Amino acid sequence: MGEVYRARDTKLGRDVAIKVLPQEFARNPERLARFEREAQVLAALNHPNIAAIYGLEQAGDTPYLVLEYVPGETLRGPLPVEEALGLARQMAAALEAAHDKAIMHRDLKPANVKVTPEGKVKVLDFGLAKAFAGEAPKTPKRILHAGSQAIYSAPGYLLFVREGTLLAQRFDVDRLQTSGEPVAVAEDIGASNPTSLKLFSSSANGVLTYRTGAALVTQLAWFDRAGKPLGTIGPPAAYSTPRLSPDQKRLAVERADPQTGAPDLWIFDLLRGASSRFTFDPANDAFPVWSPDGTRIAFASGRDGTMNVYQKLSSGAGAEEPLLKSGEPRYPTDWSPDGRFLLYTTQQWAVTCGCCRSPEIASPSRFSRRRSLRIGRASRRTGDGSPTSPTRRDDTRCTSSPSGMVPGRGAPGSGRSRPTEGSTHSGGGTGRSCSTRRPTAASWRWR
Repeated sequence: MGEVYRARDTKLGRDVAIKVLPQEFARNPERLARFEREAQVLAALNHPNIAAIYGLEQAGDTPYLVLEYVPGETLRGPLPVEEALGLARQMAAALEAAHDKAIMHRDLKPANVKVTPEGKVKVLDFGLAKAFAGEAPKTPKRILHAGSQAIYSAPGYLLFVREGTLLAQRFDVDRLQTSGEPVAVAEDIGASNPTSLKLFSSSANGVLTYRTGAALVTQLAWFDRAGKPLGTIGPPAAYSTPRLSPDQKRLAVERADPQTGAPDLWIFDLLRGASSRFTFDPANDAFPVWSPDGTRIAFASGRDGTMNVYQKLSSGAGAEEPLLKSGEPRYPTDWSPDGRFLLYTTQQWAVTCGCCRSPEIASPSRFSRRRSLRIGRASRRTGDGSPTSPTRRDDTRCTSSPSGMVPGRGAPGSGRSRPTEGSTHSGGGTGRSCSTRRPTAASWRWR
């Protein structure tokens, strides 16, 4: 919409970019308002990957913006994968900073991205950007008291668990308000260890699925690709999240204590058929992730009051070493092949944002964000939006199938139930599989 020139700021002795609104547009109130809005949007942003604005000026009847001059070329390809990922991280950081201010760029393209000779990205031209009314509140808005996460289900309900009962309550998305009394949908809703998230979900067309009952006793078992059982691993227990070592010789798995229900990590030596307890803290220890060389295991532990990331030598020697501590739960999910990055998931309370109308943002719903933790000898620090590490894809999976599985109960009149699969893990090259099969889940549809 504007014409951009390179100019010299003689007062401050620096090069600047001048964006001029042509005369035919300057007489158009709509175009003039958009030009001024671009200046206001840029003034609200302060990020190293967004070109800065220095001022909104006018020469006679001609308005113009004084902008940061960015040397270099606009984004062009093809690019090597590593270089493309580095540039993408910087662009994502710029957009995230804008989104945090409830600003949408709406015109991101190679011509609006410049790369300096040093490899630094600058996102340009917020001429079509839109600043949505209102910003995310500093604190979440409490909508209801629940003993679990809450999810939205069409055509207008919040689903949540209170004292083991799955409830549905009318919910106005526009006003973010509930109405009436909650209606019981199902009893004895099960939870996943160790997150204690209740096991229920709802599809966009209103189909509800849930699992009833406590954690089941399962049997770790080998299967081939055709589903034929090949053997078992260890005694029956409340297993979850099996993870094979890179050399396929050991298995790390969560095993819940039968008295307390708190999970600890156990290691199975698949060659010798022996097992040993890996963690001993009374708090929840879960989500094992092997290092690429198999010498370490990262895991989540609740010993500090919230789930933080720890690591320990896979031999079992030595103490658990904290990798990352914070006030919000963090769960490791994968380790990059070069050993430099550990991918983890964090769950945060969502808040209502003026730029969104999606019901999922209504507190107390939860959403997940994936981040990475850089692993180094001298220091460990959180990544800056690094891409997720490649997931191993090969021929072995490890399965835990239920022993004495009890069918789940459906909603009144549903008459439908189906099993759902839990965690599976890939290993390498043996043609066997091992995964965690979850109990039967009931499903039904809103009417």
